[in-house]
Amino acid sequence: MTARPSHRRGFTLLEVLLTMGIGSVLLFVAVTMLGQAGNGYERGSGSVAAEREARAVLTQMGDDFAKAEWHNETILENGGEGWKRGRLGFLSLQPDDAQSEDGRSGDLCAVHYYIKDIKVGTAT
Repeated sequence: MTARPSHRRGFTLLEVLLTMGIGSVLLFVAVTMLGQAGNGYERGSGSVAAEREARAVLTQMGDDFAKAEWHNETILENGGEGWKRGRLGFLSLQPDDAQSEDGRSGDLCAVHYYIKDIKVGTAT
């Protein structure tokens, strides 16, 4: 009897387990990196949205201030204490395109701004 030469084909169990372990580690690292990139994107887009809102508010306030009219005799709000801190009020000319033909009663409008602390979660 002659022994046939053994030609090994396939992988051993140890090789398969080792390859799966290395692949799992690489997959975990990739998922972690993608999660961090997503968090960075959310932070960046949140600050862009806040900047866009701030720009819109400042533009609106600039338009209001540009059209402001001073009237010494006019009282917009009369509380016992007068104007409270953190408030600003004035009269402004309202643009024609902001008025409807039905409700047009004049082009002068009272603008009143106030500052208020807003609580979001535990932050003010």
